[in-house]
Amino acid sequence: PSLSLGGSYYFHREGFPTDITWLGIVSLDWPIFEAGLIHADVRTAYSQLRQARLAESWTSREVAKDLKVSREDVLASSLRLAQLRVQQSAAQNALKDAEQGVHAGLATELDRLIAQEQVLRSGLELASEELTRKIYYLRLLRSAGRLEMGAAELEAAPAAAAPDAPAGDAPAAGTNGE
Repeated sequence: PSLSLGGSYYFHREGFPTDITWLGIVSLDWPIFEAGLIHADVRTAYSQLRQARLAESWTSREVAKDLKVSREDVLASSLRLAQLRVQQSAAQNALKDAEQGVHAGLATELDRLIAQEQVLRSGLELASEELTRKIYYLRLLRSAGRLEMGAAELEAAPAAAAPDAPAGDAPAAGTNGE
């Protein structure tokens, strides 16, 4: 509600009524139907607050999910790298055996070529998985909000994040927020 006062004073007045030299107005405004608007505005504000809380909750769940998935990707890639290193070592041993077999006359040149192809294939898979692991590690850093590292630190970080890496080289993957 609002109350307003207004007044006017006339030195000379022409027109009807001529004998009135001043005029005063009192106005009282009592909004009858605005109570519903105020209530609706309050309900709208509460609704917006609930929406903001839901958006915050959804965002925090998405960040947690991204961190978990990124960490699991890095760990799975590290395990795959260990398997590929074993596979490459076995392929190199098979190549040595094939070369010795060719020299001894127990194997053919085709056996040696197949062993060489397996060594090259395992080396390619190993290099590809190392790059994949670096990508996963960068995603983990991005998800954790720690992608401010320099180029030298990025080169050293994926090797330090491996499960078989010596402790103390770099912070372990996924320690932020878990």
